Amino acid sequence: MHLGNPKAILVWLSLVSLAAPAAGGGGHGARVVAGCALIAVCVFSAYALLFSAAAARRAYQRSRRWLHGALALAFAWAGARMLRGGV
Repeated sequence: MHLGNPKAILVWLSLVSLAAPAAGGGGHGARVVAGCALIAVCVFSAYALLFSAAAARRAYQRSRRWLHGALALAFAWAGARMLRGGV
């Protein structure tokens, strides 16, 4: 999922470079990347299980109108700020 976002790729690369010791080789970097991949698979699998549960769907259906309205207001506010040049 993150591979389509160049900013996310740069963040992951910076994490790998920060975790690598100065005298470390390519094997260490590969272990860090494998660990990060495992963490990502676990987190996104947990999100999928959590948000596909019947209780989560019912809660979303109950709050959908208010949630969409709040997000519309937030994006309208952000868009107005960008148009005014106040980013």
